[in-house]
Amino acid sequence: IKSRSTFVVLSMSGDMFLTGQAQRVIGVFLALANGMIDPEFVDCLFDEDYPHLVPTLSAPRVGMVAAEAHYVNMEGKAQCILSPRVSTRYTKGWNSEDTLLRVKKWQEVVYDHIAKGWGLNRRDHVDGRLNSEKEWTEQVLLPWAETSRRHL
Repeated sequence: IKSRSTFVVLSMSGDMFLTGQAQRVIGVFLALANGMIDPEFVDCLFDEDYPHLVPTLSAPRVGMVAAEAHYVNMEGKAQCILSPRVSTRYTKGWNSEDTLLRVKKWQEVVYDHIAKGWGLNRRDHVDGRLNSEKEWTEQVLLPWAETSRRHL
């Protein structure tokens, strides 16, 4: 995160995610990566005795995309491949060459669209940051981090 890269790729895995959970994980990650909260803060988030001690912030949805999803448990029940990939385990599902090619083309379109969207969002002339990232950091992330530190 210390570089001036516009994109960050995060990988999360789990059996199930609640609505907005990935955005909240990313929001906390961004706060940690930018040194706005201490790593010990994460322990507070998982304290079962105080589940609502500090609410987590949600990262903006702009530019976020779920690139992959795997449904291994459900594949066994359905007896077919439910995420696009090469597999000989089952003959039915998202594992045909044609399907994989179509998914790859679709992903390229999505990634191009996201990249263009970020590119259209002008950068600050002084520090080179994207304006939307700078606004979110100043208006959402910093105030949340300050409030969270006071709660703890």
